[in-house]
Amino acid sequence: MNDTAGQSIPEKNKEIVRFSWNAIFNKLELAICDEVIAPDYTFNGQAPGGSAAESVKEFAKSVHAAYPDVVFDILDVLGDGDKVAIRYTVTGTHSGTAQLMETMATNILTMVDGRCTANWQTGGTMHGIDHLQATGH
Repeated sequence: MNDTAGQSIPEKNKEIVRFSWNAIFNKLELAICDEVIAPDYTFNGQAPGGSAAESVKEFAKSVHAAYPDVVFDILDVLGDGDKVAIRYTVTGTHSGTAQLMETMATNILTMVDGRCTANWQTGGTMHGIDHLQATGH
């Protein structure tokens, strides 16, 4: 991770989120989850079943299994206090149908001591999946 010495807390948190989001979701460097996902992490107000870090790892692996060429393209990262907002697009080709998936989402993360304790997501409807379901594939 980049050196964050001398940065304000919001700037450090933004750097941690930008770096780890790219590493986890684009590069599948899943060990980073153990460093940046707090044990009490919640997603949209719900605690995952089992280990929080493992739940994020499983999600990243499942996305890559379904969309091997998936790309999470970070558009904006904003920070204020302990909150970081990240807006991004996700594109990929489904491994079984060759259907293109495109979506956009925004997540607001709460960071404590460099670790994510809460993640609230809005958006993220996978247009390719919607199309497949509508056409019965």
